[in-house]
Amino acid sequence: MNQQTSDRKAIQDIPVVLECAVNEAGKNPYEPKTVQEHITELIKVLDAGVAIAHNHSNEFHDDPKKAARFYEEVYRPVRNERPHAVLYPTVNLDVK
Repeated sequence: MNQQTSDRKAIQDIPVVLECAVNEAGKNPYEPKTVQEHITELIKVLDAGVAIAHNHSNEFHDDPKKAARFYEEVYRPVRNERPHAVLYPTVNLDVK
């Protein structure tokens, strides 16, 4: 085995963890907007091999319970379908 083959094999043996943000406000014209679109996109990326999926709510709230409700509506069905999923939100709080 030559050095280049050895280096390639070493790189292939390095474990990785893939994380995906399914939306970034205004950066993707196809980003999910509705609860169902978020559910669909999160399941798609998890099925594609992502270990950690991340999303942003499209709504801003000054009440943390209202802000969290969106994630409960999205994550509950995703966790039912993919219980192994690691999901993390970015809560949009509009604190005055």
